[in-house]
Amino acid sequence: MQREFPEVPLVGVGAIIIEDSRVVLVKRLYPPLQAEWSIPGGVLEVGERVRDAAMREAREETGLIVEAGELLGVYDRIVRNPEQRVQYHYVLVDFLCRRVAGDLAAASDAAEVRWFTREAGRRKVVGRRPWLFSPWLNICSQCFVGLHSCGQGWRALVRLKRIGCTSFPA
Repeated sequence: MQREFPEVPLVGVGAIIIEDSRVVLVKRLYPPLQAEWSIPGGVLEVGERVRDAAMREAREETGLIVEAGELLGVYDRIVRNPEQRVQYHYVLVDFLCRRVAGDLAAASDAAEVRWFTREAGRRKVVGRRPWLFSPWLNICSQCFVGLHSCGQGWRALVRLKRIGCTSFPA
């Protein structure tokens, strides 16, 4: 599979892992986004389901075993070189994930991995790559904070969004 200057778009997955009002970010070891903080994720393998790919990538990059839940969004990521030729083209599928087991440790193609608070994560990522964090930033403060303590678990967050949480930003 040719990632740089591909002949066809590649399908990528993202695992947005939230726990205790924090999110996991990885500092990328390789291009694209080398040395930048990003959501854990990678390329879908042949014969793999997208949810399984998100869980695999989370484990490979963070050491965490996660459950992939709700689909948060599908995004285009097209990067052109100075001559305007498509250098990278991904269709990204992001899932809200929760940790099932494991300890956070950089692995695979991650130089570093850390838990970030909502605000710290926003400062690390959004200034340079706003599209990376858009699904997480669309989670309202009330629901985001309620994620950890909610008796119905992490899935309740997405249901609140769907039914029109009163504090969800317009």
